[in-house]
Amino acid sequence: MNEPFSNQIRANGDVSGHFREVVYTVQKSFKGSFHRCSPSRCSGLMLWEVPKLWKDRTVYILGGGPSLDGFDFERLKGERVIAVNNAYMPGRAPWAPILYFMDWGWYGIHRANLAKWSGLKVTSADKCKNEPGIKVVRWRNRLGLDDDPRFMTRGTCSGFGAISIAAKLGAKRIILFAFDMKMVDGRHNYHNEHRRDVHKDIYVNNFIRPFESFVKASEERGIEIINATPGSALPSFPIVDPEEVLP
Repeated sequence: MNEPFSNQIRANGDVSGHFREVVYTVQKSFKGSFHRCSPSRCSGLMLWEVPKLWKDRTVYILGGGPSLDGFDFERLKGERVIAVNNAYMPGRAPWAPILYFMDWGWYGIHRANLAKWSGLKVTSADKCKNEPGIKVVRWRNRLGLDDDPRFMTRGTCSGFGAISIAAKLGAKRIILFAFDMKMVDGRHNYHNEHRRDVHKDIYVNNFIRPFESFVKASEERGIEIINATPGSALPSFPIVDPEEVLP
């Protein structure tokens, strides 16, 4: 097995020999809908160009669903893992090479802890552009996959964004854990740390449908996406038992 990827991450969030910052200005000549990324808002911001660090590799994504309760995180230690939101915390996957989050409010709660966390911190949250150690990837489309390394697709939840980042990193196979996309025993997450009330219908009304846009986009690029979340309400990808895909 190669050297654990957590050992390749410097304290400042860079990976030696792989990652680089790209500063660029969004020009008026760019065409298409940029949504929040209009030229007037994006001009002069420091953005991250995502490299193919994990080209043709398997990437594991740790979501936030209740099925992660009791999961043995150590089984993925040393693998190419993207921790979504609270999965980076002690007792879970603090060794994950990459964290992805999309909410500025969530970042505000975790800012102090993340300042001491050594992994690569990636987000699509515009407001993080001046935060030290945070890699901001712009988005111009919500759905599918964007082949431009400067842009990601965002969807409507952090799990969607994590898949987009995994694809941009060059993943050939993406394994999803805790993508329940429903409440289980009255719980939205495997933890009780989120500080906002979430309606039980948010999955059907907001989260699930955008994932369908990955199906054709991933097939066209030769990317396999597998949902290792038994009982998941997400129908877009094959569902398997975690034991079938754990290393």
